[in-house]
Amino acid sequence: MKRKLLLFLTILLLVPIHTSAQITKEPKVLVLYSTEDGQVTNNIQILNTLLGHFTDNVTLKNVDQSMEHIANSSYTHVIYIGDKKEHLPDEANQFLENFSGSLLFLGKNIEQLPNRFSFITLKEEEVQIRSLQYPTRHLKSSLHEERLIQQFDTTGEPPIAYAIGSNGMYPFIVKQNQSYYVATSQLFDWTSHYVGEMLFSYFGQQPVTSKHRAYLRLEDVHPAADPKQLQTIAKLLKEKNIPYMIAVIPVYKDPNTGKTIHFQDKPELVDVLRFMQSNGGSIIMHGYTHQFYDSETGEGFEFWDIKTDQPIRYPNHETPKTRRDFKSEEAYDKYMKNAKNFEEAYITERIEKGIEELTLAKLYPLAFEAPHYAISQKGYEILSRYFSTYVGQLQLEDTTWKAMHAPAFPSKPSFLHGMNLLPETVGFIEPNQPHAASKMKEHALSVTKLSDGIIGAFYHPYLGIKPLKDLLNELETIPNIEWIDLQRESNEVKMKDIHITSNKDGIHIDKPFSLSDTIEPLKKYGFFLILGIIMIVFLLLVRRAKRLES
Repeated sequence: MKRKLLLFLTILLLVPIHTSAQITKEPKVLVLYSTEDGQVTNNIQILNTLLGHFTDNVTLKNVDQSMEHIANSSYTHVIYIGDKKEHLPDEANQFLENFSGSLLFLGKNIEQLPNRFSFITLKEEEVQIRSLQYPTRHLKSSLHEERLIQQFDTTGEPPIAYAIGSNGMYPFIVKQNQSYYVATSQLFDWTSHYVGEMLFSYFGQQPVTSKHRAYLRLEDVHPAADPKQLQTIAKLLKEKNIPYMIAVIPVYKDPNTGKTIHFQDKPELVDVLRFMQSNGGSIIMHGYTHQFYDSETGEGFEFWDIKTDQPIRYPNHETPKTRRDFKSEEAYDKYMKNAKNFEEAYITERIEKGIEELTLAKLYPLAFEAPHYAISQKGYEILSRYFSTYVGQLQLEDTTWKAMHAPAFPSKPSFLHGMNLLPETVGFIEPNQPHAASKMKEHALSVTKLSDGIIGAFYHPYLGIKPLKDLLNELETIPNIEWIDLQRESNEVKMKDIHITSNKDGIHIDKPFSLSDTIEPLKKYGFFLILGIIMIVFLLLVRRAKRLES
C-alpha cells in the first residue's frame, strides 16, 4: 500500500514539471528608434504591424530617452531602427552590445556596434536598388520605386535576402547567431514582407498553418443595393461552398435627392442579406453612412476629413482653425480639447448607431472596416471598445490618410489596442480591366510564398456576376487554398446590451429582451394574440359562472 501511494505521489510531482516544459513564453519586445523629430514614424508603425503577428507585448522607446531600468528588464528581444544618422548614447550602445537575447538592427548606425556586428563591414556610399530576392522562399519582388540602402560586406552566414540594383546583387538581410541586420529602415512595399518573413527566424517560430488562407469581401453593400444582384452572387458562392464577408453600410444617403434609406425600408434586401448570413456570409460593419461631406454613400470618407486631410474634429460646415487664429496658447489649447472631444463623440455615435441598425435587422457584424481604410489613431482606440476584429489596410499616422499599409499576415499591432487585423493584400477588380482577375491571382501567388500570408481580396457587387466568376476561377486554382469563414473564427462585438460573439460553433447573440423585441411580434401576430386573450377570459368567466350556479 505504501509503495502504491509513493508511486502515485511521484507521478503527481512529475506532471506539472512536464506541463510547464510545453509552455512557450510570449516574446517581450523592446523597439528603440532614432528619428528626425524623435517621434514614431510610418516605418516604425509598419514594423509594429509585423511584430503584432508574433506578440502583442511591444514597447516603443526613443533611443535618446533614459535607459534606466531597461538593462534589468525581462525583454526577450530587442530591435533598433535607425531612420537618421546619429551618435547612439553610451548607455544605449552598451545595452545593445551586451544584450544576451536576439537583436535586430535596421538602417543607420550599425557601425557603432563593432563587437556585436563584427561580421559586417559597412561601406561609405549607399547603393540604389530596384528589387529584392528571398532565395529560400523562391521570391523575387520589384519595388514600386528605386531606393537607397546601406552597402556592406559580410563574413557571417549566407544572406537571408538580397537587394538588386543596376550594378548587381547586394546583401540585404543578414544574420550571425542571434544578431540580425537589415540594410534599410524604409519598410514600405515588399521590404515589409521580407522583414516579416525574416521575423519567423528571429523569433524562432514556425508558421501557424501550411495552408494558404484567403478571404473574399463583397464591398459597399448598403440599403440602396440591388437585392437580385446580391442573391445571384450569394447562390454562386453557396454552390461553390465558399464562405465570404459582406462589408455593409447601414444607412444610404444621396445628397442630390435628399433621400435617406434604412434597412427597415428594404425588407426584400434584408431577406437576401439574412440568407447570405445563413449561408457563409459574415457581416462586416463598413461605417454608418460612408460619408462626411456631401457625397453619396459609398463614395465619401466617413472617419477622415478628406478636404483638410486630418482627423474629423469639427462639423463639416466649419473651417478648422490654427494656432495663428488665437491670441493665447490657453485659448488654442481649449479649442483643441473641444475638437478632440468632438472627434470622440462623432466616431462613438456612428459606431453605436451602426451596430444598432444592423442588429435590429438581425444582421450581426463580426468585424469593422473603415471607409477607404481611413481613420485616425484615436479612431482605432475607440473602435477597439466595440470590435475585436478589423479588416483591410491600416492608416499609419494622423498627418495624412495616404500613408496606408497592411502586413501579409494577421496581426495585433499595438496601435489597434487589442484588435486583430485581417489584412487586405491583393486588391480588387477594377471596372473595364480585362486582365484584372489574372493580375490578382499573380499577387495572390506571391503572398502564398510568405509564411502565414493571407490572400485578402474584395469585390464590388455592382459589377455583376461575370467578373466575380472570372476572379473565383483564378483563385480556386491556387493549390492548398483555404477560405476563411469569419463566423467560425473568434470574434466579439459588444455595445451596451448587445453582445455578439463567434467561434467554431458559429454566431452567438446575447441581447436582453427589449421593447423592440416585443413590438415586432405584436405587429405580426397582434390580432391573434388579442383574440386568444379574449377567449381565455371568456372561458374563465364561463367556468366561474358554472361554479356559482352549483
